[in-house]
Amino acid sequence: MVDETTLSLSTENPQDIAIDIVMYPNPLSNSKQLNISIPEVVSSKVHIINEAGQIMLTGNLIQGSGTVSLNGLSTGAYVVKIVSERSTILRKIILE
Repeated sequence: MVDETTLSLSTENPQDIAIDIVMYPNPLSNSKQLNISIPEVVSSKVHIINEAGQIMLTGNLIQGSGTVSLNGLSTGAYVVKIVSERSTILRKIILE
């Protein structure tokens, strides 16, 4: 199942921008690999944050896409925080 979302984010520029995000699978069960693609973003940092607000993993997206390994994380809900020069994006994922 592919989870696609368009978010409108405010930036330093007063005009809103639309960013298309493809993040799958969600929920994650057998696969502990989260695939992320953000075509409009060249590079960014990815943080996986648990329900207590702790950063559990950090990685990089190069050329707007990448795979984040979630091996070692317990089942539960997490927030994926993607930070680029233009914006910060938050998405919820479930690890089963």
